[in-house]
Amino acid sequence: MASIPRQRDIIDRRVLEQQLAAVARSTQSSALDRGPFIAPLRASLTAGRDEIRRRFEATGDGAAVVREQSS
Repeated sequence: MASIPRQRDIIDRRVLEQQLAAVARSTQSSALDRGPFIAPLRASLTAGRDEIRRRFEATGDGAAVVREQSS
């Protein structure tokens, strides 16, 4: 299987980890309240999908889209 070029352009796990850690440090709610974590996760997912769409529109490579969406 081919590798995904510039994976961090799709989702930068280190940045996401830092964002989630900041939310965990700043939240005062119970351990069961996952609400504060939704916004950074959703933003990361949206940005990743936007990057994959941008790549597809530039290249038209559908196989790459499948590979990038599923990894």
